[in-house]
Amino acid sequence: MGDVILILLCYLVDFFHESNEQYLMLFVEVFAQRAFDEYRADEVLPGSHVQSDADIDAFVRATAETAYHPSCTCRMGSPEKDDMVVVDPMCRVVGVERLRVVDASIMPSIVSGNLNGPVIMLAEKAADLILGSIPSPSHSASSSK
Repeated sequence: MGDVILILLCYLVDFFHESNEQYLMLFVEVFAQRAFDEYRADEVLPGSHVQSDADIDAFVRATAETAYHPSCTCRMGSPEKDDMVVVDPMCRVVGVERLRVVDASIMPSIVSGNLNGPVIMLAEKAADLILGSIPSPSHSASSSK
C-alpha cells in the first residue's frame, strides 16, 4: 500500500488556538455584563462549568470547526512567474508527475456563496483540459455572425 496523505488544517496550532481561547473568554465576559441582562438567557456554550484554562482548552479542542469549506490552498498559476504556485493552468501539480488537483483548493479566493457550482465549473473545465477538448478561439461565441 502507498504512503498515507495527511491533511493538516492547523486550526489548533498554538497561535490560533490561544487566540480562540482568548476570544471565547472575551465573548463570555462581554455578554455577562448587566447591559445584556434583558437579552441573555442561561449560558449554553461553553457552559458555566467551563472556567479553568484546561476547561477552556478542552472545550475549544472538542468544538472548533470552520464555517468555510477548505479552499484556496493550492495556488494556481504560472510556475515560471510565481514560485508559490502549486498547480499550473492545466491543473497539474508542479513537480509531481501524473497528479492534478481539481477542487476548491485551486480557487484564488473564497467565494461568498456555496462552493458546489464553482467546483462543478472547475471540474468541467479541467475535464475538457485533460481530454484535450477545449474549443478553439475561432469557435468562440464572440466570433459567430
